[in-house]
Amino acid sequence: VHGDRLIGLLSNCCTMSEESSPSSSSVIIRSYCERDDKRVKEIFARGMLDIIQPGVINTMYSPISFLLYFFCGVVLFYWQSLWALLLCVTSVFAFYQYLQWQVGGFMKAYIEYSLKSDLADIMGFYITRSSEGFHFWVAELGGEVVGTVSVQRNSSTQAELRRLSVWPAYRRYGVARKLCDKLEQHCRDAGFEEIILTTSNAQDPAIRFYQK
Repeated sequence: VHGDRLIGLLSNCCTMSEESSPSSSSVIIRSYCERDDKRVKEIFARGMLDIIQPGVINTMYSPISFLLYFFCGVVLFYWQSLWALLLCVTSVFAFYQYLQWQVGGFMKAYIEYSLKSDLADIMGFYITRSSEGFHFWVAELGGEVVGTVSVQRNSSTQAELRRLSVWPAYRRYGVARKLCDKLEQHCRDAGFEEIILTTSNAQDPAIRFYQK
């Protein structure tokens, strides 16, 4: 996946129109097929981009960030002037912009890495290895793919949940729950004893969902 293709994909994610409420149609969970490829990658990329702002906010509340706030407090305490206030405001704003650049750069690099790894050949990495425990599903609503999830075999007893993402307009409608129900049934049928997953501190909604 070249840089220009990634930029185009991210652009599509940010400009696609939101759909109407999904309550009038039922969600269908089915196996991935090749015609889903573009939409699946758009959903994945959008999900990763949506993590950037929460990631920045979480970092703004980290211990390192509070050192900056403490420094600003000291400056304002000893130099009670407009220049001191401007220095503190400028420092915090510059720090915020730096975090935006750092977190955004990391997430875009991760998107590009993922598009070159398992998402480069979903059929080959997941679907053709279904007998081994791998698989990839999409959630379809009104003929449009609105969510994704996949499972990867780590061992004969352990599976890993991956690529769970739902397009923003269809979140909080039970799409992720239906995707996970399908994955859990697949894992039971395949004989796995446990399912693991990895997420980040920036994904508070995902953490709450997994804890249910």
